Amino acid sequence: MLSSYVKGITGIFTPLSPILVVIYNGIDNPIYKIGENDRGEGLKPLAQQGNADTLAAYLKTFPGVKQVYVLPAPTTRVLLPVIGGQQGGVVSTEFSAAKGDRLAIATMYGFSNDWFFASTDNGIDATQKGDVSNTIQLFDNGTAVNQFPGAGITQFNLAGTPLKESKPIAVVPNPNSFTTLPEIAKIIKVTIK
Repeated sequence: MLSSYVKGITGIFTPLSPILVVIYNGIDNPIYKIGENDRGEGLKPLAQQGNADTLAAYLKTFPGVKQVYVLPAPTTRVLLPVIGGQQGGVVSTEFSAAKGDRLAIATMYGFSNDWFFASTDNGIDATQKGDVSNTIQLFDNGTAVNQFPGAGITQFNLAGTPLKESKPIAVVPNPNSFTTLPEIAKIIKVTIK
């Protein structure tokens, strides 16, 4: 009985970093590509430290990128998870999109070494409406040795220094070698109105 009770009130959770939103046209997803190593354009600071500013500044100069936003939570900068029935962090922005425009997002899985949520493949049609949470996936940036989410002593958000590695960007399997994560739609929700 105690085991069932504890499982019901515990589990993996994470805050999210400010959300990077990119509107682009005529190019592939400018944030990342599966199978490539980190490009050195700012994804590493986002994936390791939750800092989207470097990547946002780079993307603003990238041909084909039309708009770039970094959306921090208003009071804490990070988006907190739903805890004890309280609402989790919420951010929003207005943007304009034309036919052919694509939209992609990225945010750090806060309690990780270098995991990030991002739009899959080439993002989504920026004129699409509704819940697009099913287009988000969890990726490993391949720039830091992975550890148990929220418990690794080298995780930046736990005052550690990530141990360097150099691997291609890949999807984080679920279950993975550390744990089974909740469904992505239970961690992050993306809606276009």
